[in-house]
Amino acid sequence: MGEPPRHRQRGAALIIAMLVTAVAAILAAGMLSREELDIQRTSNLLDADQAYLYGRGADNWVAQILYRDARNNKVDDLGEAWAQPLPNLPIQGGSIGGHVEDEQGRFNVNDLVGPGGKPDQQYVEIFRRLLADLGLDPAICNAVIDWIDPNQQVRFPGGAEDGYYLAQDPPYRPADRPMLTITGLRQVKGVTAKVYQVLAPYVSALPGHTPINVNTASPEVLRALAAGLSESDAKALVQARGTGGWQSVSDFRSQKELAGKKIDDSVLSVQTSYFMLQDRVTIGSVTVYLYSLLHRTNDGQVRLLSLRRGTR
Repeated sequence: MGEPPRHRQRGAALIIAMLVTAVAAILAAGMLSREELDIQRTSNLLDADQAYLYGRGADNWVAQILYRDARNNKVDDLGEAWAQPLPNLPIQGGSIGGHVEDEQGRFNVNDLVGPGGKPDQQYVEIFRRLLADLGLDPAICNAVIDWIDPNQQVRFPGGAEDGYYLAQDPPYRPADRPMLTITGLRQVKGVTAKVYQVLAPYVSALPGHTPINVNTASPEVLRALAAGLSESDAKALVQARGTGGWQSVSDFRSQKELAGKKIDDSVLSVQTSYFMLQDRVTIGSVTVYLYSLLHRTNDGQVRLLSLRRGTR
């Protein structure tokens, strides 16, 4: 004989109850997991906001250092207080560290185009030499000029205007104005991820005309200043300047490595107006990288021009 109907019904009810309980347990576990993720996500956002505020505090601190430096001397070099790296310092819930870089120790790509939207030939030659010395295609210079200048005339070789960029996937247009940050180079024809990685340490994107500070420039940038300078010449210049730097452009020009070399004094300086503060702030499990472009005016006042998160 089979099982009585009442027993079969009780067995089915028990199985259904167990299934309902199991499903409820799974749903509860999923809700708890999502709640924990939401809590962690909210905590990370709060930590990131707190790290941002610490970074802004570092901006103000560095601004005071740059202000005092401008009052004490008129020459900027790598032996000054602003150029010393900030070691990791403990803060509530984490740490903060970073360093300041002289953006005029780099080549300002916006100098490639002068007043009236015309290429500035002396800067064009410097940039082409820099590209060649780094093992990169000098034709990239024309692509950067076309990206910045206001016209639609394609420079040869290597240049590009709307026709090239609108054919990309997805399509986009060149800026036809000065770059706001050096990351803008990533959109320029010929600047692949590998090219950008090689070039980025030696270039900047600053407003207006900015001469190169020979007291903070790398050997690679110094070598590009004049035709005929060798790698050993550039290294000798860096060794000769030491940490105290040269007190004037004339002192720099008097170095034996530069004898007979053609360099326009207008591209040279021993002073700086633009600095990049690079912060690394860790709060809890969150690490935030902040990049603050600071402009110091002739009277020593410092203001924040731009602030961004992420890699350079």
